[in-house]
Amino acid sequence: MDSATEPLVGRPHSSRRFAQAVVGAIALVIGVALLVKGTWFAGAALTLLGLYGLTDLRRKATVTRERLVVQGRVVRRDVALADLVRVTLSPASRPWVALRDGRSFYVRMVSPFHDLRHPGVHDFVGGLRERADAAGAELTAEGAERSPAPPGTSPLFSA
Repeated sequence: MDSATEPLVGRPHSSRRFAQAVVGAIALVIGVALLVKGTWFAGAALTLLGLYGLTDLRRKATVTRERLVVQGRVVRRDVALADLVRVTLSPASRPWVALRDGRSFYVRMVSPFHDLRHPGVHDFVGGLRERADAAGAELTAEGAERSPAPPGTSPLFSA
């Protein structure tokens, strides 16, 4: 399959997702057992902790030919690549994007390291910039270097 038509997917590292899934599943099972047993406070706390851990499996950023879809634990952002004006890394190696009309946001769920199937932040940002250029985005030249995100840049809720 051609790399230009294949979606570019960024996720947390597989080791982190595996650990979160295991801990989340164990906490969820124990929490539900405690709820059934009647220990409400501890059961509710462990159930919520387990569900929070399992939501890490949803987190990803997908770049298609024309769209950037960023799925956090709770919130989902879907923007057209043509609306991007800046794609770069922060000094802490967190990707962020600036939109033509809208608030800039971080794409924190992309792993800093290469994974078995998913790119690290450097390849993800480079691939996103290439696809945004191909989609007609007018990216600023200073986006190629690291720079701090503008004030008000928001992470997705619990991204």
